[in-house]
Amino acid sequence: MDLSFEQTEALKELINIGVGRAASTLNEMLNTHITLKIPRISIQKIEEYIKERSYNKEDEIEPYSSVQMKFEGPFAGSAGLLFTNKSAAKLVSTLLNEADITDQMDELKTGTLSEIGNILINSIMGSISNILDSHLDYSVAEYSEGKYNQILQQSTEQSSVLLIAEAKFEAKKMRISGEIIIVFTLKSFGILKQALNNII
Repeated sequence: MDLSFEQTEALKELINIGVGRAASTLNEMLNTHITLKIPRISIQKIEEYIKERSYNKEDEIEPYSSVQMKFEGPFAGSAGLLFTNKSAAKLVSTLLNEADITDQMDELKTGTLSEIGNILINSIMGSISNILDSHLDYSVAEYSEGKYNQILQQSTEQSSVLLIAEAKFEAKKMRISGEIIIVFTLKSFGILKQALNNII
């Protein structure tokens, strides 16, 4: 199971377009510039991916807020929006014009982040599916909190080899950063490769 250089570059460009549209939406919400990093594509088991990230101590210490959405169709998998809790609280307080998000406002925070995740993930996956001319069905967005490793392990098939696409974004002025992680399951791989071949 592998992608050619051309297929990898095509997938990166697809994700760039989708994340770019999502970033534009977030830009309008926050009224600030969003910086994007080039997507990283890897094919491996999720535990191997997590092990590679083990150098990042923030992943082990800092709790994360996540919105996950599964998708099915010609290809299947899940897409997730992840923020550290600090970035999530800053994002919500900025959007709601609240000085601080307290424990008593957890329900409001959860609802706001779920809605943001729903909008951004749909923007990304909608862009990808449109370009690949593939209809996808989505599950309801699910909000969760926990360590980075725990969130990924709960949302993926650990026993399978996966195609993992990771894209990071940042609103520097507001000290808000997050990432999008899209996981394609093994059974989707052949169809995804063919769809990419059609646009190369």
